[in-house]
Amino acid sequence: KRGNIPRSEPPESRATLKNSFDWWDAAANGAAKAFRSAVIVNFGLAALAVVLAAVSLLLGDEKWVLVVAEVATICLLIANTWYATRQKWQERWLESREVAEMLRVSILLRQVGIGRNVADTPSASWSTRYVAAITRSVSPESINLSHPQLVAEGVVAQVKSQADWNEANARKMHLVAHRIERFGELLFGAVLVLLIAWLWAWFSEPHLAKASKYWLTTLTAGLPAIASASYGVRIILDFEGTAQRAHNLSQALRAALVDWARSKQDAASLQTIAIRSSDVMMGDVGSWRLLAEGRRLAVPG
Repeated sequence: KRGNIPRSEPPESRATLKNSFDWWDAAANGAAKAFRSAVIVNFGLAALAVVLAAVSLLLGDEKWVLVVAEVATICLLIANTWYATRQKWQERWLESREVAEMLRVSILLRQVGIGRNVADTPSASWSTRYVAAITRSVSPESINLSHPQLVAEGVVAQVKSQADWNEANARKMHLVAHRIERFGELLFGAVLVLLIAWLWAWFSEPHLAKASKYWLTTLTAGLPAIASASYGVRIILDFEGTAQRAHNLSQALRAALVDWARSKQDAASLQTIAIRSSDVMMGDVGSWRLLAEGRRLAVPG
């Protein structure tokens, strides 16, 4: 019987979808890494350009050296933006992740004998039509739901895995956002201390204040530039938003699992939980993509 196939050897159709999912998941992760790296490099170079301009105040006749370095930095920034835009890292990340998540949902639904997949209409995106074509191309799978508790083991494990992963990701993204925020606060705090110290010196040790005025300008221009760059990375990559959405998704999936545990645990209940979980996951992908599309890579300014 199909229902007695060992769990280590999924049916051919599910294995085909799993292989497709693995490929698109890896593609999405690679594009995401490239896009995030480009964003960090852009803001880092922008901050470096300001720091070089500030430090050049200290060099006198040798200022031209840092001016050349600043020109090179700005050229690198523009080149990085051009290359990342040409490679379409953000578009590839968004589209690959959307395809991967639609395939994940298709695998989940097929485990409970539901052939429903993403809508395949003339107005649908290429990714939607692509996933619909993949799911149609694999052979139909017979599922034995006479013992729904046995089938539920795989479904519950998959939903729980997603809930656990999103909760861990929420904590990680929240920690990253918190550290970037503290980093910026420390830099601005350092600027405040420097300014207060210089004002004290101006009234108590005027000669010291005059001697250190260029150093003060360098530090009070450079440190806020670095802090602003870190803030730009935090906003563009949306660590807080990612953390909140991952937490909400995890909570919604756990609620679905609780409802399954309280239900009759029959075939209808299992299919209902699978549909509910898939709708939650696809709803999250849709809202995430809508927000992410508005945060495009550009020359900071």
